[in-house]
Amino acid sequence: KVLKTFSWVYANIEFDYLVRIVTSTYLDVNLLYKHLNELNQKSIYGGDKILYTDKTTNRDINFASGANLILSRDVLKILLDNKKSWDHNQYDDVNIGNILFEQQNIEITQFDMQKFKNYPFLKDINNESFQYRFRLDLYNIPRFLEVLVFEIIHFRVINKNNTSFTYKI
Repeated sequence: KVLKTFSWVYANIEFDYLVRIVTSTYLDVNLLYKHLNELNQKSIYGGDKILYTDKTTNRDINFASGANLILSRDVLKILLDNKKSWDHNQYDDVNIGNILFEQQNIEITQFDMQKFKNYPFLKDINNESFQYRFRLDLYNIPRFLEVLVFEIIHFRVINKNNTSFTYKI
């Protein structure tokens, strides 16, 4: 599905960068634009860099996390031109890393993201970051509570100097 979606986007939408995040990632779009403009770089394969060891081949693969994947148009074209290397038994973000970083030698641009293991306090939210990740279920907290994390991060992003938040039910 990922390759079909990427192919459709490439063929039908005019863009400079494709940004793919997951449901547990909050993205401050204004700061993302600012960050990308400051990079002044054309070819980008970026995200939170991770090293994965394929258990079947015992091979290490560097890749950018699918939680915050950013591809420039030219890099997406390279990925699509090499889609025959896609291993349908592998995670999609690992596949992307295998093709772009391992095979095509495209460096991963590190885009740090603030990660939360539980419900964050306002003082813990770095409002200079453009992306935040919180998979609460990994820490035995029900995922339906992630909507509250979205709200507190969003509040902090739009009220950068405000350090108090009251949640009304």
